[in-house]
Amino acid sequence: MRSAGTLIVVNTTGRVLLLLRSDQGGSPGLWSIPGGNIEPGESVRDAALRELEEETGYRGFLHIADRLDRDDYATLLVKLPEEFEVDLNDEHDDAGWFELDALPVPTHQGVHAALQHWRDRA
Repeated sequence: MRSAGTLIVVNTTGRVLLLLRSDQGGSPGLWSIPGGNIEPGESVRDAALRELEEETGYRGFLHIADRLDRDDYATLLVKLPEEFEVDLNDEHDDAGWFELDALPVPTHQGVHAALQHWRDRA
Protein backbone atom coordinates (compact mmCIF):
# COMPACT_ATOMS: atom_id res chain seq x y z
CA MET A 1 0.00 0.00 0.00
CA ARG A 2 1.19 3.48 -0.78
CA SER A 3 -1.82 5.51 0.38
CA ALA A 4 -4.67 5.19 2.86
CA GLY A 5 -7.92 6.96 3.60
CA THR A 6 -10.93 6.95 5.87
CA LEU A 7 -14.55 6.67 4.76
CA ILE A 8 -16.66 7.84 7.69
CA VAL A 9 -20.24 6.73 8.15
CA VAL A 10 -22.28 8.13 11.05
CA ASN A 11 -24.38 5.54 12.90
CA THR A 12 -27.26 7.89 13.72
CA THR A 13 -27.68 9.52 10.29
CA GLY A 14 -26.09 7.07 7.82
CA ARG A 15 -24.40 10.04 6.14
CA VAL A 16 -20.79 10.08 4.92
CA LEU A 17 -18.16 12.79 5.18
CA LEU A 18 -16.66 14.00 1.91
CA LEU A 19 -14.11 16.74 1.29
CA LEU A 20 -13.76 18.86 -1.85
CA ARG A 21 -10.14 18.71 -3.00
CA SER A 22 -8.47 22.07 -3.65
CA ASP A 23 -5.71 22.89 -6.11
CA GLN A 24 -3.23 22.30 -3.25
CA GLY A 25 -3.69 18.50 -3.25
CA GLY A 26 -4.26 15.56 -5.56
CA SER A 27 -7.47 15.18 -7.59
CA PRO A 28 -8.47 18.88 -7.43
CA GLY A 29 -12.18 19.61 -7.84
CA LEU A 30 -13.30 16.13 -6.78
CA TRP A 31 -15.22 15.21 -3.64
CA SER A 32 -13.25 12.53 -1.81
CA ILE A 33 -12.42 11.05 1.58
CA PRO A 34 -9.65 12.16 3.92
CA GLY A 35 -6.48 10.33 2.94
CA GLY A 36 -2.94 10.47 1.66
CA ASN A 37 0.45 8.81 1.49
CA ILE A 38 1.66 6.26 3.99
CA GLU A 39 4.93 7.45 5.54
CA PRO A 40 7.90 5.04 5.87
CA GLY A 41 7.36 2.75 8.87
CA GLU A 42 3.71 3.80 9.26
CA SER A 43 0.86 1.27 9.25
CA VAL A 44 -2.19 1.66 7.03
CA ARG A 45 -4.32 2.33 10.11
CA ASP A 46 -1.95 4.96 11.51
CA ALA A 47 -1.63 6.70 8.12
CA ALA A 48 -5.40 6.82 7.55
CA LEU A 49 -6.08 8.18 11.03
CA ARG A 50 -3.25 10.72 10.78
CA GLU A 51 -4.62 11.97 7.46
CA LEU A 52 -8.12 12.16 8.97
CA GLU A 53 -6.86 14.36 11.80
CA GLU A 54 -4.69 16.53 9.50
CA GLU A 55 -7.47 17.11 6.97
CA THR A 56 -10.50 17.44 9.27
CA GLY A 57 -9.19 18.22 12.75
CA TYR A 58 -11.07 15.20 14.16
CA ARG A 59 -9.56 13.59 17.28
CA GLY A 60 -12.49 11.74 18.82
CA PHE A 61 -13.78 8.20 19.15
CA LEU A 62 -13.35 5.88 16.15
CA HIS A 63 -14.73 2.44 15.37
CA ILE A 64 -12.94 0.84 12.43
CA ALA A 65 -15.55 -1.50 10.97
CA ASP A 66 -13.79 -2.78 7.84
CA ARG A 67 -10.94 -2.28 5.39
CA LEU A 68 -10.85 -2.37 1.60
CA ASP A 69 -7.57 -2.77 -0.28
CA ARG A 70 -7.64 -1.71 -3.96
CA ASP A 71 -4.55 -1.38 -6.11
CA ASP A 72 -2.19 0.73 -3.99
CA TYR A 73 -4.87 2.36 -1.79
CA ALA A 74 -6.41 1.11 1.46
CA THR A 75 -9.73 2.51 2.70
CA LEU A 76 -10.85 2.11 6.29
CA LEU A 77 -14.59 2.18 6.95
CA VAL A 78 -15.00 4.11 10.18
CA LYS A 79 -18.28 4.40 12.05
CA LEU A 80 -18.88 7.34 14.35
CA PRO A 81 -21.72 7.96 16.79
CA GLU A 82 -22.35 11.49 15.50
CA GLU A 83 -21.32 14.05 12.92
CA PHE A 84 -18.65 16.58 13.84
CA GLU A 85 -17.68 20.06 12.68
CA VAL A 86 -14.84 19.81 10.17
CA ASP A 87 -11.76 22.03 10.46
CA LEU A 88 -10.33 21.92 6.93
CA ASN A 89 -6.68 22.27 6.01
CA ASP A 90 -5.50 23.89 2.76
CA GLU A 91 -5.87 20.63 0.78
CA HIS A 92 -9.65 21.16 0.68
CA ASP A 93 -12.09 23.90 -0.23
CA ASP A 94 -15.23 22.47 1.38
CA ALA A 95 -16.63 19.58 3.41
CA GLY A 96 -20.05 18.10 3.91
CA TRP A 97 -22.06 15.23 5.32
CA PHE A 98 -24.01 13.50 2.53
CA GLU A 99 -26.75 10.92 2.17
CA LEU A 100 -25.54 7.81 0.31
CA ASP A 101 -28.10 8.37 -2.45
CA ALA A 102 -27.27 12.08 -2.80
CA LEU A 103 -23.49 12.31 -3.15
CA PRO A 104 -22.02 15.52 -4.58
CA VAL A 105 -20.70 15.66 -8.13
CA PRO A 106 -18.01 15.04 -9.18
CA THR A 107 -17.13 12.37 -6.64
CA HIS A 108 -13.82 10.50 -6.79
CA GLN A 109 -14.20 7.01 -8.30
CA GLY A 110 -12.59 5.46 -5.21
CA VAL A 111 -15.49 6.68 -3.06
CA HIS A 112 -17.98 4.92 -5.34
CA ALA A 113 -15.91 1.72 -5.33
CA ALA A 114 -15.66 1.66 -1.52
CA LEU A 115 -19.38 2.35 -1.05
CA GLN A 116 -20.30 -0.36 -3.56
CA HIS A 117 -18.00 -2.84 -1.80
CA TRP A 118 -19.71 -2.26 1.54
CA ARG A 119 -23.20 -2.29 0.04
CA ASP A 120 -22.43 -5.68 -1.53
CA ARG A 121 -21.28 -7.02 1.84
CA ALA A 122 -24.36 -5.76 3.73
